Amino acid sequence: MSSISSSPHTLTIGPGAKDFINQEGDFFAVLNSPVPLEIRWPGCEAAIYAQGDSVDMQSGERFSRLEIRNPTLAAVTVTIFTGGARYRSARQTMLEQPSALKGWQSVPTSSIPAATGIGFDGTPPADGIQRKALMVSNLDPNNVIQIKDANGNLCLVVFANTSVTIPTSDFVQVFNPTGAAISVAISELFYVSAY
Repeated sequence: MSSISSSPHTLTIGPGAKDFINQEGDFFAVLNSPVPLEIRWPGCEAAIYAQGDSVDMQSGERFSRLEIRNPTLAAVTVTIFTGGARYRSARQTMLEQPSALKGWQSVPTSSIPAATGIGFDGTPPADGIQRKALMVSNLDPNNVIQIKDANGNLCLVVFANTSVTIPTSDFVQVFNPTGAAISVAISELFYVSAY
């Protein structure tokens, strides 16, 4: 019975690119990866493995080479343990989903007319998943604006020359209770797909 050396391998793999681990083994584990990876070995189809996934070969089977493909549009650095010893870990690394900012612009200027509300229902753009937060800046030097829920209930007052971040995916109305238009800057932060 021959012995198999065991070791972790850290690789930086470009977008859509492949890298290889040339080491004999009957076990591998994805120790660290910000994205799911496509991994295959000779004689097998590629399959998706995420951080924390591991594979024990069937009794007597071994691989001599692992092919690792990064299916995303950005380079990633990953660590994969290969060999004969069984690596086990219960730790988890939490990575927040990528996000993108989308600004709001009324026509012809970024303002809310007198005694009017602008609704933001949280519907994500085409590449979005869910709204993470609504950000509101009251650019008026004297007047307040109000934040209301879907039922028109007052939730928050944004004072003159003040900004707030509201972490919600729900409907939010930005309301101008005054008798004149108020200049604002409003943006939504959406979770987007990493792929």
